[in-house]
Amino acid sequence: VSPYCEIHGQIDLSTGDPAEGIFVQLLHRSVEDGRPTWQIAASTKTNRDGGYHFGNLLDGVYVVATQPAQDSESAWVQVATAVALQGYAAVYYPGTRNRSDAANIHLTGGDHAQANVVLTLEPFHSISGVISLPRIGISQQQGTAQFTATVLDSRSNPLPYWVQLDPQTGAFRTALPDGSYTLFVTGGPAVYRQFIRAPDRSLDPATIPTVFNGAVDITVAGHAISGLRIPLPQVPPGNVNLTLARAATPENAGPE
Repeated sequence: VSPYCEIHGQIDLSTGDPAEGIFVQLLHRSVEDGRPTWQIAASTKTNRDGGYHFGNLLDGVYVVATQPAQDSESAWVQVATAVALQGYAAVYYPGTRNRSDAANIHLTGGDHAQANVVLTLEPFHSISGVISLPRIGISQQQGTAQFTATVLDSRSNPLPYWVQLDPQTGAFRTALPDGSYTLFVTGGPAVYRQFIRAPDRSLDPATIPTVFNGAVDITVAGHAISGLRIPLPQVPPGNVNLTLARAATPENAGPE
């Protein structure tokens, strides 16, 4: 039986402050249906000196990632009020923001690997807008609208930035450091009660699930962005292919 492997490292902050309490995730590469996928293998927090450790690891390929961190306890609450924020972006070892560019750590036979990361304090800018649903003919909405919003990197990999989304108004807000992103929204009402015209020309009610997907590409470059709109086209029932329906950044989007 091969001995267990381990990964340890040090997180340093550009300010020189101790990097205590930074969330660190370990991703493990596996193969599903002949395609490589990345799964979260473990997570931890840095100790008071900024150190972290993952032990009892099986042979394989791993990636180390840090979660975004703000410089104050109330930072995520401030997102809702568009207050200027500063924090540390989510990065992958050795310091890239795209998962596809992260360094793969190959472990075998009890290897011990070290992965140190330096985080730079930088502004997080307010990003806000609204989602819009299409008209669906003669139909009645049933249930409560359920939507989720995800921030993706330039290669469509999910990033761990929190998005505040009001399902009643469709308004959303987040805070992001400079970079290129995609905001992806999916979900919709629990079901729609839609009226189907029968052969005798009468209208028969039919309850069907309805799903909506939409996305917008944005580039954050030194200032806030407001007025974004994400149209959510209806996904046809039984459609198993995920397609991002993108909307362009509005021309009037700019500093708040």
